[in-house]
Amino acid sequence: MAELGAIASIVGIAAAGAQLSMALFEFGSTVGSARSEVNQIATEISQFCAVLKQLHSTLTKAKARRYSISAIATTQDILKRCQEIFREIEDIVQPLQKSAEKSKAPPVDVVARVKWTFKRSKVQVLSISFPFLLHRIQLVSLLLLLRR
Repeated sequence: MAELGAIASIVGIAAAGAQLSMALFEFGSTVGSARSEVNQIATEISQFCAVLKQLHSTLTKAKARRYSISAIATTQDILKRCQEIFREIEDIVQPLQKSAEKSKAPPVDVVARVKWTFKRSKVQVLSISFPFLLHRIQLVSLLLLLRR
């Protein structure tokens, strides 16, 4: 039964990550010089979600198999951390997007860019976790494939 919960969590978190990635790309288009930086974070999240979808596919194809409790627990821990990171980044970027929407006149929102300068380091610290989480998910996927 834990397998079904893990599979459902993967879909939900991948969807949340995809939405966050799109929001970041949109926000990146309004902050001028920080665009490449924001787009890089959005790309990392997007690629991370692609790996989540692969994990979902792996687990779905072998639903009938019993996975070890520790593999499922590890997967759920990783997914929980992903969800926390996505939420924290969204909480930082969402108010910045609102300020960019209010001033629709200039193509580059100066206020959002200044605010981003102060928020950038927090988002960078959060995004540093993605490669580590990605490696863990890939390792769990590999171990699940090898158990077949």
